[in-house]
Amino acid sequence: MHSSESFYTVFYSSNFKITKDVLIPHPFTECLAKVAIDLLKVNYRCNYTGMEIGIGSGVISITLLNNIKNLSMVATDISKEIIEIAQRNYISIVNGGKAKLNFLLCENEYEVLEPFYRFGIENNKVDFLIACPPYLVSSDDISDKFITQPALALYARNNNPLYFYLPLAREGHKFLKPEGFMLLECRTREIPKLIELFSDEGYDIEVIFKKDIKEFPQLTAEARDKEYANHAMLYVKKNLLKGRI
Repeated sequence: MHSSESFYTVFYSSNFKITKDVLIPHPFTECLAKVAIDLLKVNYRCNYTGMEIGIGSGVISITLLNNIKNLSMVATDISKEIIEIAQRNYISIVNGGKAKLNFLLCENEYEVLEPFYRFGIENNKVDFLIACPPYLVSSDDISDKFITQPALALYARNNNPLYFYLPLAREGHKFLKPEGFMLLECRTREIPKLIELFSDEGYDIEVIFKKDIKEFPQLTAEARDKEYANHAMLYVKKNLLKGRI
């Protein structure tokens, strides 16, 4: 546990400053970044644009920018303090912070896609959307390492673990190019509901279990099983031949 107001931690080989306002990044979030990087490199194009919901310290967007040279990102969060720490990390890590990352401030903690509407993203479509939404509920038994971390980054709004996924399923397609995708962290226990939710809206879905990703040997096999058992990713693509999209 860290008692100081701020400290540095390594994520994907870069040093990120962390404060009390943002979550301490965890190894399973590196898996999300790794999968996104691999997807973008396999489907290489001259330019990419992505959007992230809840940038926090910036570990995901900044890692993507640091590894995909032809990428620009637009990202949101709920407070100026959070955005300021992400901006500092961006400037220190990504070649002095050139204009490849736009920050959007939510008007309240319940907003999901509203800042992107205000920014006009639906008129300029992106290649992908990435997010680690808050999905814990009040009845969850969490480990000690999460107790001192910001509750708004951990707990779903209205105690509904699907709160952030619902607008993504219903409206996310408005922001994506025809070949665009969403990459979303989720809890394994919510997978059946999420598959139904996104399938009903006309998406193709692939579930990627983080326990199967072997690129991060800093975790022992036992720790990997414990840390990753409840975490997965949804790889969601538009399917214009079915549903409402």
